[in-house]
Amino acid sequence: MTTPPAEPSHAWDDRYRKVSIMNRISDQDWLPRAGLGVTALAALTLTGCASGEDLELEDDESTSHDEGAEEAGETADPQGAADEDGAGVDEEDLDADPTGAAEGDGDAPEEDDTASAGPLDPDDAIEAIAYEVPGESSSTIDVGLHDLRVEDDVMLLELSFTGDFAGDDAKNIYTMFSRTAVYPELNDRENLTQYTVIGDSHNRWATDSTNSGVQYESGQTAPYWAYYPAPVDDIETIAVTVVPGAVEFEDVEIDWDGNEHSDVEDGE
Repeated sequence: MTTPPAEPSHAWDDRYRKVSIMNRISDQDWLPRAGLGVTALAALTLTGCASGEDLELEDDESTSHDEGAEEAGETADPQGAADEDGAGVDEEDLDADPTGAAEGDGDAPEEDDTASAGPLDPDDAIEAIAYEVPGESSSTIDVGLHDLRVEDDVMLLELSFTGDFAGDDAKNIYTMFSRTAVYPELNDRENLTQYTVIGDSHNRWATDSTNSGVQYESGQTAPYWAYYPAPVDDIETIAVTVVPGAVEFEDVEIDWDGNEHSDVEDGE
């Protein structure tokens, strides 16, 4: 067999130099590429950090804005929240019918058919007497008789006094009658029985005719009422003396209103 010739030594040296040169070239190419890779990686890292911070800032601003809006909403419309909960009250509803709640709680009390029910109209008087006040020629009083009726064990007299006097000063019943307290008397002359107002002094069952009574101007009507014991005799009429010797209504009919005199009730 023929042996191939050996390569000359200078050829090996040339090959070695070529390989070394190629390796160095490869190493030099890798270094810039590696540097570019590191630079790009660092840039990406910084960009990622910046983006994360921006996102956190945006989230914080969004949260703050939402919280501010909620607080502003609660402050701006507290009544709206109350209305949603059913706690809101409309003032117009409160003012619409202030008496509505009271309706149906009970019937109104019936008017008391007595002297305290209200002022008396002098035109409704059964009879009237014009009384000239002694010592005061310019002062007169129209005394009206309105009613005399029996109510169980008592008898009610209703009168009216309409004064006509000079000056602008108001007067009560006491000063109308020239400083005289008025307590009419009921006289049963047939049975010689006199009935006076129940009570004594300031405890009389009658309109206050003292100087502390209600004041009336000229032309105004003062209502008057008084209670007496019911007649003990079976009588139909009686004399009503308002001012002894001056103002007296004779033969005034008594309205028994279904009541009986005391003699019948006692079985006499």
